[in-house]
Amino acid sequence: MYVQKFSSIQLLGDKSEFTFEHQMLNSSLLLVIFGSPFLLGIEANSGNFDLFIYPITFLFVTAVFAYRASRIRKKFFTALYLFSLIVIILLFITWAFLGGIKGFLPIVSFPLLILLIQFFPKVYFKYIIGSSLLLFFIFFYLEHEHHDLILIKDLSLKDIIIRWIFALTIAFYSLYISKKQYHKWKNAFYEKEVQLKTTLRKEQEINQLKGKFIMMVAHQFRTPMTTIQSSAELLELKNRIRHKDDPNDEIQYNRIYGAIADLTEMIEQITYIENIEKEKLSLTLKPTNLLVLLEELLQQTTWKKATSHHHAITTIGAIQNLALDEKLIKKSLEILISNAIKFDPKHRLPFIQVEYKTHHVEIFIRDRGIGIPETEFEFLFTPFFRASNANNIKGTGLGLLTVKHFIEIHQGSISVKSKENQGTEVCLCLPY
Repeated sequence: MYVQKFSSIQLLGDKSEFTFEHQMLNSSLLLVIFGSPFLLGIEANSGNFDLFIYPITFLFVTAVFAYRASRIRKKFFTALYLFSLIVIILLFITWAFLGGIKGFLPIVSFPLLILLIQFFPKVYFKYIIGSSLLLFFIFFYLEHEHHDLILIKDLSLKDIIIRWIFALTIAFYSLYISKKQYHKWKNAFYEKEVQLKTTLRKEQEINQLKGKFIMMVAHQFRTPMTTIQSSAELLELKNRIRHKDDPNDEIQYNRIYGAIADLTEMIEQITYIENIEKEKLSLTLKPTNLLVLLEELLQQTTWKKATSHHHAITTIGAIQNLALDEKLIKKSLEILISNAIKFDPKHRLPFIQVEYKTHHVEIFIRDRGIGIPETEFEFLFTPFFRASNANNIKGTGLGLLTVKHFIEIHQGSISVKSKENQGTEVCLCLPY
């Protein structure tokens, strides 16, 4: 209840915008701002007022600037560094005016150290401890070598009681709030941890089921597809033996073979993606000449859909072999060249340019096809995505995603530029 009321104080910042540490920092700065005049009031009638006024005024001004940065501009770390300066000033005032190390320095250091540990992230813990030890040795040195800097050596009973009450109030205040908030955070943390573990376990179970289902479907589909293809080939052979060749039958057989090939390709791509996600796909690297690979691939691709068999590969830079998994890179290039032909209304081979640079090679594949609408670029590498202008063109929506995975496991990257009705350029970047 107390912590909730504390967090609701508007001077400390709205709890929806400020973390509890930030509110604690604001409250500590306010304590210095309002406590500084109080300290001056205590010393107003004593002979030490002239000595107190300068450090306390500096303390007050620093706290005002820190509070402004923390509360208004919401610069937490700026305010925190200024608060650290305030802590050093307070320790020096305590050392000089409250009897040195033998006086109240340890009592005041304790709550201030707790506050700093509370505010700073855990990574700063060793720096706080190191800085505290360094300050202690500095005060120890000053006390032995410059004992005359300790201005108040003999304190009256009244002064001792007032200073004790002030120091212990800060200590209990910081400890009480920290303890309350610690238990609150601890309980919230464990509840969140349990929720995250439960969610993660369910997610893993779903992924395992999805993976098993995909692999099962891929395996089960291959058998009937092989049966269909074998049966179609037997029927075609039987008709030829009986001399019953019919052009319409030939068309139907080709449709069957085409459908089987498309479905086989889709299953292969799904299997590839699933294996990559499970990190089961291993690379078999060997020195590869990209130009030779591209020439072989273009010779294979020309008989599929391309209407023009003329092709040219442009090279820039000194040709080098790359350590690649030839099977995966060949599949990636095959997908991209096939897409370039498929999405070109005239089914022409794409322009291919290979640039050998200092640390990597770039492969550009440019087509003169229908392009991709600019508003759909963000979905390019989404599974089963088909551009709105490609609905009448066969495809699975897995090609670019497969290429992306294959290139990335080679520590490479893929980028796409496209304009609707003007064409698409795909760039593959592979390191040496």
